[in-house]
Amino acid sequence: MHAAIDRFSEDADAIFVRCYHGNDVHNWQIDRTLFFELPDPFVEMPQPFGTITIFPRGTPWFMLNRDDEPILYLAGRAELVKALDRIAPGRFIRLQPNDRYY
Repeated sequence: MHAAIDRFSEDADAIFVRCYHGNDVHNWQIDRTLFFELPDPFVEMPQPFGTITIFPRGTPWFMLNRDDEPILYLAGRAELVKALDRIAPGRFIRLQPNDRYY
């Protein structure tokens, strides 16, 4: 999945990460290529718990991870979602406005 998200981020030169837990907020910028070379980027984050938002500069996708929920949220173009669903079938849930987690 790293490779697919990286492919849809080719126009970005940087990935921005915001980690926050309560009043603690950590902002992190990392080179896109380096970010996708990391085996588990969450381990490298300045604060790997709480709420983590990830987005590339100038590319239309956004990721949200909360340590109190078992879901990794990803918003992006339909082509990205379809590609990830092909890579890992059955592991993606398309949320609708009436879903609890929407």
